[in-house]
Amino acid sequence: MQKRDSLLIIAGRREYPRLMLEAAKSSGVRNIEVIAFKNETNPRGLNLADKVHWLHLGALDELISCIESTKIQNVILVGQISPSNLFSLRLDTTAKSMIEGLPIKNAHTIFTALINVIESIGVHVIPSHSYMDKYIPLPGVISAVNIVCAFFTGSPSIILLAVASSLKLKRLLGEICPTKITF
Repeated sequence: MQKRDSLLIIAGRREYPRLMLEAAKSSGVRNIEVIAFKNETNPRGLNLADKVHWLHLGALDELISCIESTKIQNVILVGQISPSNLFSLRLDTTAKSMIEGLPIKNAHTIFTALINVIESIGVHVIPSHSYMDKYIPLPGVISAVNIVCAFFTGSPSIILLAVASSLKLKRLLGEICPTKITF
């Protein structure tokens, strides 16, 4: 992970914004500002931020102006935006124009377009898993359930995994699928 002196977090809801703040601070990021959304972002999780900017969802012009005013070059989007809010917002003219230009309107295309708009002003949007190494499990068993076997159906893109947690089911699957696959 490249060390950054400043980070701008665009925070949705739930715990991810708080976890990102903690992880970035512990990674040595000195200045962290947050753009939070009224009625969406939990203010209790933002106490480690050096500064918090509160905006309304759907105000894309205001969001871009706020990003530019911070002079921070690294932006990260974390936390959810409620799907009901995503499709029932009062949008400003810029946001309406962005969404109207999308051939398919879903969360993926909307957030991709938003990232493109943010990067068009000269800032870099970094991956949302940045700084989160301590929360990502290491390879190996992460539960008591074992994957006993995998077998392929007619299409190579469809893989059916058989999961077993009891010895009886393991024996049965062993008879059906004698080739074991280890992960």
